[in-house]
Amino acid sequence: MSGALAPLRLNGRLSCPRVSVWRVGMAGPVSGFRLAIRSAVQGWRLLTAVALGMVMTVTLLAVVPIYATLVSNTQIAAELAAASPSERSMEVTAHIIPFWQAHSNDVDRAVMDARTHDIPSGVITSTTEYLEVDRPFTIINANGRPIGAKQGFTALAGYTSGGQLDFLAFNYAEAMPHMKMIAGRLPRVTPAGAPAEVLVTPAYGAKLGTKLTIQDSANKKRFLKAVVVGVWFPRDENDLFWNGRGFETVVPGFSSKLTAPPVYPLLFQRSAFESLVSFQPASPSEAPLGVVAHYVWFVGTRGVTVKNEKGVTSGVIALRDDLNGNILGANNVREVGLATRLDAILSQGRDLLGLLRLPLYSVAAQLVVMALLFIMTMVGLLVESQGSVIATLRSRGASMTQMLQTYIAQGVVVSALALVAGPLLAAALALFVIVAYVPAARASGMSISLGAALREAPYQQAAVPALAGAGLALVTLIVAVWQSARADALAYRRRQGRPDQAPFWRRYYLDLGLAALVIAGYSQLALFGAPGARAELASVGATGSFDLIQTFTPALMLVVGALLILRVTPWLLRLGAWLAARGRGVTGMLALSHATRASSAFNRIVLLLALSVGVGLFTLSFQTALARSAVADAYYQVGADERVDFQPPENGTPPTWPFLAKFATLPGVRAVSPVYRSTASVDSNGVSGPVDLLAIDPATFAQTAAWNPGDAKQPLATLLARMQGAEQGAQAGQASHPIPTLVSEQFVQSLALLVGDTFQMAPQESQAAYPMQFVIVGVVSDFPTLFNEYASGFVIPDVNDYVAALANPNLSTYTSSGPNEVLMRTAPGASAAARRARALSDPNYFVADTLDARRLAVTFAADPLSAGMTGLLVTGAWLAWLFALVALFAQIGIAARQRMTQFAVLRTLGLGRTTLLRTLLGEQAMMYVTGAFGGVALSALLDVAALPFLAINSSTYLPPVIGVPAPALTLNVAGSALFLAGLLAMFGLALLSVSYVAQSSGLGQALRVGED
Repeated sequence: MSGALAPLRLNGRLSCPRVSVWRVGMAGPVSGFRLAIRSAVQGWRLLTAVALGMVMTVTLLAVVPIYATLVSNTQIAAELAAASPSERSMEVTAHIIPFWQAHSNDVDRAVMDARTHDIPSGVITSTTEYLEVDRPFTIINANGRPIGAKQGFTALAGYTSGGQLDFLAFNYAEAMPHMKMIAGRLPRVTPAGAPAEVLVTPAYGAKLGTKLTIQDSANKKRFLKAVVVGVWFPRDENDLFWNGRGFETVVPGFSSKLTAPPVYPLLFQRSAFESLVSFQPASPSEAPLGVVAHYVWFVGTRGVTVKNEKGVTSGVIALRDDLNGNILGANNVREVGLATRLDAILSQGRDLLGLLRLPLYSVAAQLVVMALLFIMTMVGLLVESQGSVIATLRSRGASMTQMLQTYIAQGVVVSALALVAGPLLAAALALFVIVAYVPAARASGMSISLGAALREAPYQQAAVPALAGAGLALVTLIVAVWQSARADALAYRRRQGRPDQAPFWRRYYLDLGLAALVIAGYSQLALFGAPGARAELASVGATGSFDLIQTFTPALMLVVGALLILRVTPWLLRLGAWLAARGRGVTGMLALSHATRASSAFNRIVLLLALSVGVGLFTLSFQTALARSAVADAYYQVGADERVDFQPPENGTPPTWPFLAKFATLPGVRAVSPVYRSTASVDSNGVSGPVDLLAIDPATFAQTAAWNPGDAKQPLATLLARMQGAEQGAQAGQASHPIPTLVSEQFVQSLALLVGDTFQMAPQESQAAYPMQFVIVGVVSDFPTLFNEYASGFVIPDVNDYVAALANPNLSTYTSSGPNEVLMRTAPGASAAARRARALSDPNYFVADTLDARRLAVTFAADPLSAGMTGLLVTGAWLAWLFALVALFAQIGIAARQRMTQFAVLRTLGLGRTTLLRTLLGEQAMMYVTGAFGGVALSALLDVAALPFLAINSSTYLPPVIGVPAPALTLNVAGSALFLAGLLAMFGLALLSVSYVAQSSGLGQALRVGED
């Protein structure tokens, strides 16, 4: 041996002179750092991969609070955008009677002070105010000609005369951009004694210059003079500025049911308005004139965020108290009120966001587990690639402290970089998911710039998860180094040729213990994890005692499933090696025997591939299930393609049976079915209480309604045939003529009844509790549009018999006009839907509301909660691909280099070069196939166990949640096939890379050992 390489004996150990840091037994203060720099330079590729894993771990943990804040802001903005202007804005009304201008100014200041004190700054985007008289006026003379009687519904001199007038005064500087001047100009102040200038709407029909004589409807001796100087109408009545106030005056024709004349708006200049209404009655018998001051404060869709939501909600409540306590009774204020649903919308949104907590953190936990496993894999490969160097240094006197110091120094640097970059990447990732996958982000006017996301990101909340991620990554690195660095050169070489010792978790059956914990967690999820149960707990302020277990159970199940796969894998490898040893050829035996010996490296890659494939396939199933669930929930809530609700009879709605034929002729309508929706009081077998009631027509329901065959054990046709065959006609509901009825399972269980039994109920419409008789002809588990709101469930009687019973004076005191709803099956198409909507807007149809299942399904699919979680999973699936790809190619290079000597020896013993190359490819193929099949098994396990708890959207909360259909387990066949095809292509590319790396790394030269 040459002098340059001759070993020196230090402290009884052999040492190489070139390794100068171990000249003494104890490590120098900087020796570990010097070695860390040298090790980082030599293994920079794998260290970069480790850094990627650390950064992604910090990012995925930090993204949870950041994403939760951004998606919560998006959800709040979407809810405010979906609300009507009058619901989300705040309108204070102060009734001042009698009215004086000084009082008005004092009220203005008091209201403004209350707003400043109670409502957080930045919430209100703009304001306006206007005045309105507290009672109508009547026109008695126009251009000197008297107006006719009969409530004034006659035309005279080119304008619509009569009716009543509502005096209004706006701030025209604010209102003018929202007004369309059809003719004339704005009103101005007139000299004393001259007629006041006014604006009218086209519905009144008055021409410019028309002079009006107006009489106070409560003070017949008081007359006002006005002249029309302009005709106007809002540019858009739905404009936020008008806050839901309409100006479309409808002049009905002569009708015996007409009870009130139309009211026309008359707009004054404000100072002229105040002069006209400020007067003192001449005698106590004269009714004083009052004015209602309207203060409208507009809240934009981005005015409320997670940061100020609680302050806004409490501020609205405090504002109501301040108005009643400080303004009511002062300055002639008789009544004061605050009209808004802002606090209710935000409270409902807060409950809905509470439902997001479990699925959001569950999804994030799965991705974090995958990132941590990637770190473990890459650290293992890093240490494995330097295993011979570590073993040599340990044999030559390097201490464990020096080894740990080397890698800890590298890990601390990488962790510091991850702590800096992770939160910024988390904000960018959260923003990307919301912008790419949440349509409501743009529709609600959300700021989608990175700067806005960085401003809104709660970095204080993200700091702890980021530190936790960096700490977990660093601990993972230390554990991996400690396990590998304990071996000296002899132990390292011995481990190369012998099977690895079973890991700690397998020797002590920790995977089976974790499996028991998963089972316990899912038992809690079954009780408290469903959307309905979570919503009920949120509504009473309960959080449950197993929130942590519920949150991390799906991620823990992912780990347990992967560990169970690894528990089975050694048996399969040993079985394969045993079979290969008894077969012909050595390729399979060599591949399987090496995989059995080097089980640690094999298991790391298999585990990472299984998790990557499992998360990817689960994402596809999640997307498909969520999309189908949105459609199923929409149709369940609507009951058909479209549902029409009639106005109640007290609004003058005529008998509704004739409307069925009219609806059948509407554009795109293919079938109609009448429905009567109500509640009733049941009293049978000692049980009493309310039940939901939905009367249907058995002759037309099947052709019209949306029905899920799983909602009943018997076919729908059979149930409807029983109903139709048992119809009773005009005597329905009497003791001897019970109404045929379908009932829910909850109903028969609570009342202890069976099919064929009779029971009695009293309709809620009847003032007298006359019982009607019903007979059970079938039982259903669920029924479209019905939810188990009451303990006794719901009932579905025959609509023909039930309406006949309501018309029977012996059974009911209620005068029914017929069905109050109509289900319609319609053809798809926007054009037909628009024409149908215009037809139904005709007041002669007496339609109160319409619900379209197709539009509702689109709304549910775009829900920020579900769409955002889908985007987060899709992003995680792409990260899984990235992790798997990096790990595969890193493992390829290390495996090829580590096998050079072994293959050279085998080649010297006579094995062909092609045989050895096939052996290396066979080892890789076994690894990929095992990981792929394990991933498929994991995805199936997640689909069955986790999907019902993670698939959630606003459809599961907006109606009564108990009874909403659970998301159906679905398989995206096309997407899964495409995913697996891409996976196969990636595996093929990896196998080609194995061959290339092996050849370029000197395997070709090594295989020619012994050749001439």
